[in-house]
Amino acid sequence: MRSHIHDAYPKGANWIRWVLCDKPTVEVTSIKTAEKLPPVLDARHGQRDAIVIRVVNDIDGANKATIHVDPRIALARSTVVETDLLERPLPRQLDPRFAASSTRDGYLALQLEFKPHEIRTFKIFKE
Repeated sequence: MRSHIHDAYPKGANWIRWVLCDKPTVEVTSIKTAEKLPPVLDARHGQRDAIVIRVVNDIDGANKATIHVDPRIALARSTVVETDLLERPLPRQLDPRFAASSTRDGYLALQLEFKPHEIRTFKIFKE
């Protein structure tokens, strides 16, 4: 499927990858603008501008991956929170299976650990 999309892309245009993953078994399934949540659901972050990235572990076992986010959509110093599928922040943000850092080339790097077939959603706030 990806090769068909790549082949259909105009040859003179630049192919930009906004988000890269270092493992073929971990798939970035969506990148979108975050919904504005009412204060009753998220008083702290609900009205801030953010993007949402949803990531899926495609295998039957535990997995680790690093997701690199292009600085054109999220700065390396951006605040990142893990959310549920409705984009509400999870109550426990100090999950040892998730760490955000910056790379030398200015990318935001998310180091993630997954359970089998786990779906994880992250909200990255524009600073």
